[in-house]
Amino acid sequence: MRRKIAGKTRDEIKNMPKDEISKDPVAMCDFEEALKKVQPSVSQADIEKHEKWFAEFGSA
Repeated sequence: MRRKIAGKTRDEIKNMPKDEISKDPVAMCDFEEALKKVQPSVSQADIEKHEKWFAEFGSA
């Protein structure tokens, strides 16, 4: 969708037929681009605390 609306004004985007916007399938490169922009929701320190706790008290 981003490629379809690039360089268009807000009105041009609003007037585009919905089937024209959603016609293209989502590709792997779309996911890869999104992953580059996402920030972790859990800090590395929290992950280490969890791993330590799991090693001591968790079960496998």
